[in-house]
Amino acid sequence: MIKYRMQGNCFTRNPFIVAIILVLIFSYSCTSYFLRAAPLTIPAPDQVDRIVVSWQDSLDIPVVSKKIINDPDQIAQVIGFLKAHNRGWQKPETADPVGPYTVTFEHNGHVLFIIWIGFVPWIGGRNGDQDGKDNRYIIISPEDWHKLHEFLGVPIKEPHYSSSH
Repeated sequence: MIKYRMQGNCFTRNPFIVAIILVLIFSYSCTSYFLRAAPLTIPAPDQVDRIVVSWQDSLDIPVVSKKIINDPDQIAQVIGFLKAHNRGWQKPETADPVGPYTVTFEHNGHVLFIIWIGFVPWIGGRNGDQDGKDNRYIIISPEDWHKLHEFLGVPIKEPHYSSSH
């Protein structure tokens, strides 16, 4: 009778399993690395003379509501909030981060940067000199998501359609 003694665990006995695990870990870390995005270029509050907030009142009605913010104190509050959350940006894996609100930050009619506020607690954005390939997003807490709506002085939008659907 031949006795077979196994030593070690399944990982040390089978280098193929170890290789597969290392490939999976490497591919996951590469994916998350390549999905990272640079922070937005957020200027000092005195460099922003106007914030324009626009939104659709219903997803199937193309009527856009608009609010213009010129108050320096309110602009400073919004800029301060965004600077405090200007980290952890990611490139979208699938669709671009576009929500019900589009918020442009301007100086003398020139767009400095844009953000979108989503239905769930995320913010999308890009710098004013960038295009769609540079879109990015961050996830924020529900409390901060509500604060941003407060700072902008706009209602919280929930997804809904008109009664014709």
